[in-house]
Amino acid sequence: MATDHSIGPERVTRLPFNSTSQEHSEGFIRLALAAPFLQYLTDREIDPQPALDQVGLKPELLSDPSVYVHSELVYGLLNAFSDVSGDRYLGLNVGETFELQEWPPFAQALQSTNSLFEFFTRFVGLVPQESNSVRHSLVIEADKATYRIERQQEPAVPPIQVTGFGAAIYVRLLETVVGESWDSSRVRWESRYITGLPVNYKGIEVGLGPDPGMQISFPVEWLFCRKACNFDPLSGEIGVQI
Repeated sequence: MATDHSIGPERVTRLPFNSTSQEHSEGFIRLALAAPFLQYLTDREIDPQPALDQVGLKPELLSDPSVYVHSELVYGLLNAFSDVSGDRYLGLNVGETFELQEWPPFAQALQSTNSLFEFFTRFVGLVPQESNSVRHSLVIEADKATYRIERQQEPAVPPIQVTGFGAAIYVRLLETVVGESWDSSRVRWESRYITGLPVNYKGIEVGLGPDPGMQISFPVEWLFCRKACNFDPLSGEIGVQI
């Protein structure tokens, strides 16, 4: 429902943003990460201005990589984009169409990568350049691997569309890299904010998580596959476009 996604302007406009040093402040995120949502709406001739007005932002700020804002402002903006578009799964839809190799951490992590394990270990180190509101980690157990995105603090604004966006991106990554070994029944996505995903999304198991972060679990052997994967060790790119 729209009331679950929206956030009053009097609440969001008090959250600060800065164009120089906020990448070093707790809970801040690069505003340009919201640009794919703006582009998605624009491409479909949906007016994003009411959502931008709600949080007191100008559209040109979303194309400035030097601008960092509090993470809850981004959560509120993306939820507002969902409201104005009438699409409760907006984050998921943006994540399914987003060109992942245009995102610097993703593109850099792919360089000279031969396996999913190498990609994730590099990605973990690159993501903090974009946001310090979350912490990424890869947990390896005997029978499964879990990629976790932990929030550093309890969000006052529910990151519903951010969660849908994340689910789409990581499922796409796994599905493409694993190739013929892909088995959706062996993948589980967990988050407290799963209302932005349809039930049984792409055949994976979707469960309610115990904390405000999100995580995806999959067979541990997928981390180390080489021949079955679509990684091109010479180019450092994924052989099949994500």
